[in-house]
Amino acid sequence: MAALEQEAQEKIDALFQTYNQEDTPGCAVGVLRDGELIFKRGYGVANLEHDVPITPRTVFCLASLAKQFTGMCIALLEEAGRLSLEDDIRTYLPEFPDYGPRITLAHLLHQCSGIRDYYVLALFLAGVKFHDYLSRDEALELILAQRELIFLPGERFHYSNSNYFLLSLVIEHITGQTLGQFSQKHIFVPLGMQSTCFRENHSLLIKHRATGYGRFSLRNEEPGSDQFDMGEATHFTCTNELELTGDDGVWSCIEDLALWYQNLSANRLGQGRPELIERYLTPGRLLDGTSTGYAYGLCVGTRNGAPFIDHRGWTCGYVAVCEYYVEERLSLFILSNTSCLQPWEYTGRLRAILRDEPEQPSTPVASVSSYVLSKTERACVTGSYHCPENTYVWQIADVDGRLRVTVNGLDEVELLPREKHTFEISDGSYQVKAIPGKSGVYAHLEVSRGGRTWTFLPFRSLPLSEPEVQAYAGIYRCEELATTYDVYIEDGRVCLRNHNRHRCGLDLDFEPTIGDLCYKYDPWVDDVVIEFQRNPEGTIRAFVFRSHRGDACERLRFERVG
Repeated sequence: MAALEQEAQEKIDALFQTYNQEDTPGCAVGVLRDGELIFKRGYGVANLEHDVPITPRTVFCLASLAKQFTGMCIALLEEAGRLSLEDDIRTYLPEFPDYGPRITLAHLLHQCSGIRDYYVLALFLAGVKFHDYLSRDEALELILAQRELIFLPGERFHYSNSNYFLLSLVIEHITGQTLGQFSQKHIFVPLGMQSTCFRENHSLLIKHRATGYGRFSLRNEEPGSDQFDMGEATHFTCTNELELTGDDGVWSCIEDLALWYQNLSANRLGQGRPELIERYLTPGRLLDGTSTGYAYGLCVGTRNGAPFIDHRGWTCGYVAVCEYYVEERLSLFILSNTSCLQPWEYTGRLRAILRDEPEQPSTPVASVSSYVLSKTERACVTGSYHCPENTYVWQIADVDGRLRVTVNGLDEVELLPREKHTFEISDGSYQVKAIPGKSGVYAHLEVSRGGRTWTFLPFRSLPLSEPEVQAYAGIYRCEELATTYDVYIEDGRVCLRNHNRHRCGLDLDFEPTIGDLCYKYDPWVDDVVIEFQRNPEGTIRAFVFRSHRGDACERLRFERVG
């Protein structure tokens, strides 16, 4: 193996120094260049109870990175002539609902089927405990109970775990083997990936396995004794009892992932032809001909004009990312067992070290603005804004004379003045026009990107009156989820609590924003939006779950029953 220069190794060690401690979880890092694993190292502890260090052989749950292996199984069956991507899902799963338009295997594979995400349905809405046992039959039952699609198949891209879970059932139907058995025989064994498997039984022994640690206690769990402190963040042991595969369920290590990505350059699977990889890395097309940007379980596109492939994964204290810079023949892997670490925040700096580039400035060049706002002008734009169309929430604050925007409670960017009433996000992604209103504040924002414009309205300036807010109180039920919620009012906030066994992601206290929209940011579920709907006479008849993370449950109504 070609050794990485000592200076570069030291810089990488310094990059992950925060997690290279004897009493914290951390990560394993790998660099594959020109087909050789030139760097592999572990930082931190795989298991805090037994003081087991992380090494390149430590096995992590890959979460959604599992989709690329499911996609390769589909590609192998396609190459062997055992399926066609144009096959209707009901050819293999005849019990699947007939929604009218055909749902093909291509729709599932390229994330454009319109099928709601079972993961969101179960864990965020139906009250299934986050790391509770969820059987394959229970997940399938939840999907089959859905009465409609959220859009016409092929109409648009929408990432849904249901798609790849259903593909695992298709593979089993065709081969008579489970996904784990088929992938073991046709992928992992041929490539020598001895530490990789689909875990189809949560009691399966996995050697060298890392324990996952959450940054905060799960919403539906009481804080436990298995915790540690790292700075201001308290971690809790997370247990992954899910046995569903296809969308999730692969456990692997840095050394095995290097073998997998080597095969993307020199194929040894199936018939050993390069055409398999070419097909495998080709993203799907929507009805209008545009690319989904998603191939057989991998995100495929460009970065700075160059071909780029990647995927991310997150579950129960495990976070992972793989990035492949095609023209450079460079792959980066970061597998973590702590939700404190967001691996994709490190890959850019890691690549800069490998290319011996100077560290990028923390403030982008685009953040320089020639137009200077007065304190009064800054005050006119500060506040919270909500977009009814896409449910985004922007909270604008004056921080030391500069406008900072917190997007959906999570990402913070700078809002730069370009001229009077005109602004731009610091990375150039959005242009903003502020429409003047009365009393020295703006009536609304017009936010544009890529030829589209959205209207962001300011949060209501005064709280709802007692009769207005009490109008939301009642009992609401969704038959498709077999789930009932109590809606009650506490200190002017709209509070939800489900009747099922466990609390879940929607058990929150919401702030009314504009109209009948209510918003809440929570560190466990990011941001959540619900919208109440009214009868013609004005009485409340239902609420609908919406979220900027996706509309997997949009139009899934909880009807008022009491």
